[in-house]
Amino acid sequence: MVIGLAPAMIAAGVFFHSRAVVLIATCVVTAVVTEWICNLFRRRPNPRESLGDLSAVVTGIILALSLPPALPPGLR
Repeated sequence: MVIGLAPAMIAAGVFFHSRAVVLIATCVVTAVVTEWICNLFRRRPNPRESLGDLSAVVTGIILALSLPPALPPGLR
């Protein structure tokens, strides 16, 4: 799935430059950290199991590609 989203990420980088790259990175990191924290709260026996399938990465990429590129990456 990540490979299938690669052309869209490349196009976003070409058209919107560093803003798109920062937004994609921010969304992916936030999605992975959120899933990790949820696994800790749920006391999963092996939290790496759900992180290893990269579903949080795919969610972060799709979220970033659906947001406007002018969106600021963090709270100020």
